[in-house]
Amino acid sequence: MTIDGLLCPRSHSSYTTRLFLSKPFPNRGQNWTVHQIMGRAWHAMSFNNVPASLPWTEILANHLGQLK
Repeated sequence: MTIDGLLCPRSHSSYTTRLFLSKPFPNRGQNWTVHQIMGRAWHAMSFNNVPASLPWTEILANHLGQLK
């Protein structure tokens, strides 16, 4: 299965950074919300306080780590 993702490495909707995915993982992460970005639905879990000061690879790793 392929999932598309968008990393927002700065503040968005009261979160320090966000990872948006093309599909939610209902059994992983918490409190999924849907956001419309460029005419497409993107899903984001409630996971906050990943510092925007980290390198982008570390920001991504922190967010993906919540899906284990």
